[in-house]
Amino acid sequence: MNVLDMNEQALRRRLHNRKVLKKMEKGENLSSFNNQSSWFPPRPIIQKDKKAVAKLYKGSEKLPLRNKKDQRTSSCKLITLFS
Repeated sequence: MNVLDMNEQALRRRLHNRKVLKKMEKGENLSSFNNQSSWFPPRPIIQKDKKAVAKLYKGSEKLPLRNKKDQRTSSCKLITLFS
């Protein structure tokens, strides 16, 4: 275990601050890691397969609602699992 006393911590902090200031004066990058190494490419846009959805819900009067805008004004029936 590496235990440092207060004086040694203060000394290391001052040295680190001096290094950072020198980098700033030179205009160097202060980042401690490469941004591209943590970059993920954008995800592709996935299109809904309308034929598969139609086949899945074939015979059903109502298709599932995508969002609140698609909701109809008629009242909904609650389904209870235990009766």
